[in-house]
Amino acid sequence: MALALAALLYIGLSIDSAAQGQGGSLPRPVLRAEPGSVVVRGSTVTLWCEGAWKAQEFRLYKEGHKDRWSSKIPGTPGNRTAFFIWSMTKDNAGRYFCFYQSPAGWSDHSEPLELVVTENSSNSFTLPSEPDSRPNCPPADHTAQNLLRLGLALLVLVALVWLLAEDWLSRKKCRLELQAGDVGDGRRLGGPG
Repeated sequence: MALALAALLYIGLSIDSAAQGQGGSLPRPVLRAEPGSVVVRGSTVTLWCEGAWKAQEFRLYKEGHKDRWSSKIPGTPGNRTAFFIWSMTKDNAGRYFCFYQSPAGWSDHSEPLELVVTENSSNSFTLPSEPDSRPNCPPADHTAQNLLRLGLALLVLVALVWLLAEDWLSRKKCRLELQAGDVGDGRRLGGPG
C-alpha cells in the first residue's frame, strides 16, 4: 500500500511540474528605462527588466539584431536586473525587449520599449509625457495548477483515510479473534466434560 501511495504522489508531482513548465505560465517581464525612454546623446540610460521571483537569467534584445544584445545572470535569483548603456548614441536608439528564465522555463518577451536619442537637453520639441511605462498586466491565471494541486491533496487525503481505516479494521478484527479465542477456551476449561 505504501508503494501505491508513493507512486500516486510521484505521478501527481510529475504532472504538476509538467504543467508549470508549459509556456504561458510565467508572467511577462516589464522593460522600463531610467531616467526615461528619450535620452540625450552621450548620457547614460539604465534598462530595467523585471520578471517573476527566482529569475535566474535575463536577456535583452534589440529589434533588428538576430542575437541577444546582452545577457545577465544575477548573483542571487531575484525579480529584476539592470542593463546599462553608458553613452547613448544613435546606434543605441531603437526598440528593445527582454526575457527571463526561472525554474519553470523561459518567459514570453516584454512589451517593446522604444529608446529615442536627442541631440541635446534643450530640444525645441517636447514629447508628450509618457504614462507609467509598466503595462497593466493582468494577474496570471493559475486556476489549472491550483486545481491540480487540490486534486493531488485530495488523493493523498483519501489514501491516508483509507490506510487509517484499514489499520483500525485489522486491529478490531484481531481483538475480536483474540476475545473469541479466550471465550472459547474458557468454555472448554470451565464447561462440562
